[in-house]
Amino acid sequence: MGTHESHQAAPALQKPPMPEVASHLTIGFNSTNRQLEEEAQRPDQGDVLIVSRRLAAVFVPRSDQASILASHVPLLVHRASLARPALPATRLVNLSKGAEARLCAALHLPRVTFVGLFEDAPNATPLIDFVRERVAPIEVPWLKAVSLGLYMPVEIKAIETTAPAELMPAKRRQERSDVEKIAAAIAPEKRQQQ
Repeated sequence: MGTHESHQAAPALQKPPMPEVASHLTIGFNSTNRQLEEEAQRPDQGDVLIVSRRLAAVFVPRSDQASILASHVPLLVHRASLARPALPATRLVNLSKGAEARLCAALHLPRVTFVGLFEDAPNATPLIDFVRERVAPIEVPWLKAVSLGLYMPVEIKAIETTAPAELMPAKRRQERSDVEKIAAAIAPEKRQQQ
């Protein structure tokens, strides 16, 4: 007979404890977006800078669903960076498609669309320096013109062509000739009936 110990179930796998850096991250759309909005709304007040936490980088895994969610993020990152011109700009880092699966596994979450990294994250200085060396700050030229109050006339770019309007693609010409053939075949039958 076997021992009682062999019939005991294996202990359930437990999630590892959260690392120290977890409190220095924004994970997901809502928390990252909220942080960027707060940063964009807090400008410098003269020489006194309002002390608050600031994102150094926002990581966005490439995904079909996240493209709609992320369309406003470059402008928001730029606005947050403009609010603190004396500090290095927040960088927006696009990650490859496979990065989302690895982030989900590492964070024990089913889906991860955004990860923000705060400036004061422990042991993150090499990563932040690497990102700042390799990823350029977001530039939004039209926003600068708007903030200066410059009038920008409408520019309509059109291409003039000398091709006649009656030339059609081959498929439409074929459809037209098929219709003409059917009409020609029906016409003699109608004459005979009259």
